[in-house]
Amino acid sequence: TGLIGNLTIALSFQDKLEEAQEWALKRLKISRDVHSLEEAALVIYEIAEKYKNTDFPTAIKHYKLELSLLLEAKELNPHFTTARYSLANVLFKLQKYSESSTELSEINKIEKGTTEIGALYMARNLLFAGAFDASKDFCLKWLQSFSGSIYLKRVLSETIIDGLYENRLSKFPDYQVTFDLCINFLDDIICDKVNRLSSDFQFLSKGYALIRNDYQKEFDIVEKGIKEFPNEFTLYFWKSSMLFRFKEYELSLQEAMIALEIAPWEESVPNLIFIIYKTMGNIKDAEFFRKKHEILKVKTTNLGSMYEITYNIELKEINEKEFIDELRTRNGNLNITLNHELKESGEL
Repeated sequence: TGLIGNLTIALSFQDKLEEAQEWALKRLKISRDVHSLEEAALVIYEIAEKYKNTDFPTAIKHYKLELSLLLEAKELNPHFTTARYSLANVLFKLQKYSESSTELSEINKIEKGTTEIGALYMARNLLFAGAFDASKDFCLKWLQSFSGSIYLKRVLSETIIDGLYENRLSKFPDYQVTFDLCINFLDDIICDKVNRLSSDFQFLSKGYALIRNDYQKEFDIVEKGIKEFPNEFTLYFWKSSMLFRFKEYELSLQEAMIALEIAPWEESVPNLIFIIYKTMGNIKDAEFFRKKHEILKVKTTNLGSMYEITYNIELKEINEKEFIDELRTRNGNLNITLNHELKESGEL
């Protein structure tokens, strides 16, 4: 099995991920231990990452397969922490932030402390769960131990900028200094060809608009990001939003259409296109992209770790089975119920 493992690793490095997956699964048929399970899970994770912005259902399918393999590895050896870090990460990818944080807390107990990767994953869970103040405090605390951590600095920067953008971050001592440090970090990281991410350009662009009101700089940064990451829909979406704010509606629509072509599954894109068309007075095309929904009820479930939301949605004619199957794919196979609204007819 060692030779198969080496072949799997070699194929992964050559970006031949489907071949690598085939060999990893063959190895599992020979020997199903924590190492072969983790190896297969890592290959499948790379495939999921490859498809996450272009074929979201396929990405989710691979994340779920990775999750099942890592849970099996955990059951075989709960102290094999490298696999458990991967488990915490895929739980995050599936938006199970509470479960991911629980996993990280258990790892800390095993390792008798917090590692840099553990601190990153926990901070990221807090940010994506919308706990901006907690994420900011956590990053500042652990940056004292991992002062050179690019990962924690990135999460802190995203926390500060998004918290400000959504008006969900409480003021704190020296917050202006921290804002400036975040902007300086992002300014530096976008020049780092090894460590930069597409999101760094987006957050820096947003930061200049929010913190320094430098809109030309905001536009220049997102343009540079698109040149470096031409297949990242979020940059086109952000550029479209910027152009819309500047009342450049035709140009805004062009960028939104590019974002839609790259990520047809991303629901925020058609909503932006609807707004653009409506603002331009093109009601016919706006109607094509219109989403009509209303939240009727929200309640907690699963001991308060999840929300159950009831929507009233106006849909065009659909294939209900395909619609439900696609929702389940996006929603992690959680319970989904589709009911038809009873309309009063005035008859007895």
